[in-house]
Amino acid sequence: MTVQHTLDFGQDQFLLDPWPVYAHLRATEPVHFSEPSGCYVVTAHADVRDGLARADLAADFVLRASRLMFGRNMLDTDGEAHRTLRRLVNPFFGASAVAVHLRDVIRPVVDSVVDGLPDDGEVDFVSRIAVAVPYGVVCRLMGVPPDDAPWLYEQMRPIVRVLDYPKGELEPAHKAKQVVEDYFRNLLADRDRLPEGSIIDRLRHADTTRSAGIGESELLGTIMLMLVAGTETSVSAISNIMHCLLSFPDVLAEVWRDQDAIAPAVQESLRWEPPLHSVLRFAAKDLEIGGTPIGRRSAVLLSIASANRDERAFTEPERFRLGRAERGALTFGVGQHACPGMFLAEREFHTLLGVLRERFLEPEAVGGSPPGITGHIFRRAGHIPVRLRRR
Repeated sequence: MTVQHTLDFGQDQFLLDPWPVYAHLRATEPVHFSEPSGCYVVTAHADVRDGLARADLAADFVLRASRLMFGRNMLDTDGEAHRTLRRLVNPFFGASAVAVHLRDVIRPVVDSVVDGLPDDGEVDFVSRIAVAVPYGVVCRLMGVPPDDAPWLYEQMRPIVRVLDYPKGELEPAHKAKQVVEDYFRNLLADRDRLPEGSIIDRLRHADTTRSAGIGESELLGTIMLMLVAGTETSVSAISNIMHCLLSFPDVLAEVWRDQDAIAPAVQESLRWEPPLHSVLRFAAKDLEIGGTPIGRRSAVLLSIASANRDERAFTEPERFRLGRAERGALTFGVGQHACPGMFLAEREFHTLLGVLRERFLEPEAVGGSPPGITGHIFRRAGHIPVRLRRR
């Protein structure tokens, strides 16, 4: 692949195979200004790790897509404003809470999805499993009626496209946002329909919500952000995990032979093909990254995907390997903006693989190999046709 001097995220070649581009930039220009995208692209592991944690790279910027879609929310705030919103959701994702979710929500949802698969036949792994499980889990946790999950998934498509790169059209996204906001506004107001103790119910009644001066718009923004963050990245992660297993038959065989191989296979998949490739920040002041001066208010794209394959952080990073000793993958971020739902997500992934291997023989890629992965922000295959045969 010929590497362009100026990186363009919209190029089909880059979307299909960004790895040679990342490797070239790490070796020659680890902090690269992309003229087509109007931002600095940071590719080295040490610089990305530091960038995710440093306070002078701000998440708060009024024109970023997630701010336009969700208003003031946890993803796009810093400092005390971020901590206030994060305190609202942290209780739902601690170790003790996740243990309860595993028993009451994750395992029942996974069982229901897997029970609905054919005994012997071809299915699209993405739509039948990778979408169904996260939306089933998150909707149940939030208090959304399970029957509404497929409808919500479809309503969120225009919104998710605006959050991705290249961006989707704004008008359909704003119309979808209004529909989804009205849905959650009605759910908040319907005490009989909203299960007691669900995330939305507890957010509605939380003292910290009122004392922090968080009004309806911030509450709705937090709810919609949780829906996107808890589903879209997991859809991509589950799709990418299966893609990796199908691409490396020896690893697939090991996972299906040994339950203990599930966790390292998930860990390596998340490093190899992270569901979220980049994180956007803005320079709060004139600063330097890796010796490169960056002016105040400049956009800075921190490439998690490139960092996860940095030769200085991982031995043979281009090799998919179980039991990798290094634990430096940045898939879930670091610092105050690290993903609060990482433990919930991991339990979801481990449970799904465990149930699949209990109920089915090794899945087979229809056509002999899985389709290619594409995209930049949310990166996954659109479809993964597999044949499943129940034990």
